[in-house]
Amino acid sequence: MKNVFIISVGLFLSYGLSAQTPPTQTWFYNEYGQKTKPKEKYSEDENGFRHGKFIAYDYTYNHLTNSFSNKYTVFETGNYNHGKKQGEWKTYSLFYEGVVASVGSYQNDSKEGLWKEDFSFEDKLFQEGNYLKNVRNGKWMNVAIENGTTTTKKGYSVTYSNGVIKSRFDGSGKDISLLEKVQNEKLQQTQLEQEKAKQRNEQMETDFNFAMSKYQTDNTYYGDTLYLREFLIKYPDANSEYVSKAKEAIKDKVDNDAFYFVKDFNGYLKYQKKFPSGIHKEEAEKIVRDGVLNNTNDFITAINKLLEQGNPQRAIEICEIVLRYKNDLHNSQYLPVTIYYSLGLWGMAYDDKAIEVIKPYNSSVINYSDGNRKFSDKYFEIYNQYKKPLGIDADKETYKKIKAL
Repeated sequence: MKNVFIISVGLFLSYGLSAQTPPTQTWFYNEYGQKTKPKEKYSEDENGFRHGKFIAYDYTYNHLTNSFSNKYTVFETGNYNHGKKQGEWKTYSLFYEGVVASVGSYQNDSKEGLWKEDFSFEDKLFQEGNYLKNVRNGKWMNVAIENGTTTTKKGYSVTYSNGVIKSRFDGSGKDISLLEKVQNEKLQQTQLEQEKAKQRNEQMETDFNFAMSKYQTDNTYYGDTLYLREFLIKYPDANSEYVSKAKEAIKDKVDNDAFYFVKDFNGYLKYQKKFPSGIHKEEAEKIVRDGVLNNTNDFITAINKLLEQGNPQRAIEICEIVLRYKNDLHNSQYLPVTIYYSLGLWGMAYDDKAIEVIKPYNSSVINYSDGNRKFSDKYFEIYNQYKKPLGIDADKETYKKIKAL
């Protein structure tokens, strides 16, 4: 059973329909499969067009939870004449149950005559004016609801011609169209400047990427900074990440060039020595590490040749490189290299250091594939092999110290 009550808004009378159980649902869905429109009740003519009384229901808004509830209320009422809206139509607020949000008449599916719409419950205000062929026409005014009656507000009004605003007036009757025109022009100017700034930033990004493409190819080649310098001349005052990156790239050119022009393993070692915190530090370290781990036996062979040639200084350098990665090597590799390192230091007259580096391993066992050997035994075996080329065979004092470990 429908309950009918009257919302007293003076001339803006509304016959609201209270919350109720709607008829059998008719759902509409959007592209995501979500229910989007209210349930509707209507009849159809013999051709399947809507005809007669129409009622739409939707969920009301719960102000306590700030969300829509599962409680239905009448959202829209009107009449159809064989598929076309005809006569009085009303829409009701979903936020304030029973309050009419708009009211007016249709003729042959077109808004015509006096309409009241865009109702604001908070301001007790709506707009009132005429439609002609479904567009606003003539004078439209803000109309206030005061003490249950409708009054013409001494304020804003707009004159339309076929839906286009021709003039606006404030409460004193002053034409404010010119002021609004100026304001709109300022807004348009602001939007234009924002668009120009956006386009400039996009162009800056394009120019920067081009300059970098000339400077850096495939992350390996670092060429002339000419294009980057031209980029900075073009954007001298720009506060942009691209400007900062361009300056950084120019500053880092020496580092980049040093890395690019590396041709061999020794080159990467030189890069590491010259740029210990360089831009390509991690990449260089990986190359050196992989080189050592994949070619350890070749490094050991090179060390042996250097010791045979009586070149302990270079042998020490290679030993230090290999021993960087001792935790990744088998003890049959890094322990002999430790011995070579000690002998090289001894050959360079760094006797104390030669003793110090082998102390942690003196009681160790080297696990060869063909059997185990004591570290101390292997030490003196290699010592006997290289003592003459290294010139340490006459150093009996150091020999005794090492023997006593």
